[in-house]
Amino acid sequence: MDQNPTEIYVSKPQVIQFGAGVLIMKVSCGSTFSLALEAKQGHVYAWGMGNSGGLGLGEINKTNTPIKIKVQKNGQPFTNIKDISCGAHHCLALDNSGICYSWGHG
Repeated sequence: MDQNPTEIYVSKPQVIQFGAGVLIMKVSCGSTFSLALEAKQGHVYAWGMGNSGGLGLGEINKTNTPIKIKVQKNGQPFTNIKDISCGAHHCLALDNSGICYSWGHG
C-alpha cells in the first residue's frame, strides 16, 4: 500500500494478507477503514485509518496491515463473532450468544 503521513491509499487492487490458515467470510468498510470476519473462530481484523476509533484497536489509529481486534478489558481477541457491519466512522460486531459490540464514533 502507498502511504504518506496523512493517509493510507491503494492505487491498484491487491491481495490483503491475513496469515496462513485464516479464512475470511465477510468484509465491511467504513469511510477510511475496513473490517474482516474470520470464519473458524469468529475473530475480527481491522486495517486502514481509524481516527474516530473505527479500527477498535485502542491507541492505534492507522495501519495498512490487518490487526486482530482484542476486547479491551481483558486483552483477549474477540471470538465467536458471527456478523460485522461498519458505518462511516463506527462498527458493530454480533457474537453467537447475541451480544452486540460497538466502537468508533456513531
